[in-house]
Amino acid sequence: MKYLHYFSIALLVLATVSQLTATAQREKMLTIPGLDQYCKIDATGTSVLPSGRWVRPAGNTIRITHDPFGLTISPDGKKAVTLHDGVFSIIDLATKNVIRVPSYDGKIKPLDNETFLG
Repeated sequence: MKYLHYFSIALLVLATVSQLTATAQREKMLTIPGLDQYCKIDATGTSVLPSGRWVRPAGNTIRITHDPFGLTISPDGKKAVTLHDGVFSIIDLATKNVIRVPSYDGKIKPLDNETFLG
C-alpha cells in the first residue's frame, strides 16, 4: 500500500512536469528583431532603429538634415520641402538633388531659430 502511494505521487509529479515542459515548448516569446544589435543606418539595406526594430527602404533614399518635422509636396509634384529646427530641405524629386536652407557654407540664411516645432 505504501509503495502504491509513492508510485501514484511519482506519476502525478511526472505528469505535471511533462505538461509544463510541453507548454513551455509550445509558447513562443515575441521579441524585436534587432534586440542584440546596435543602431545603424544602411540606405541600401536594413537599418536598425534605437528601439531595435528594422526598417528597409521601399524606394530611393535621399539623405537630408536630421529631425524633419514635416513634409509637403509642391502642387506640380516636382519638389518636396521638409522643415527642421531652423532649416528647410528642398528636394527636387526628378533629380533627387537636395538644397539645405540655410546652406552649410552660410551663404543662404533666411531663418534664425524661428522654425522650431515642439
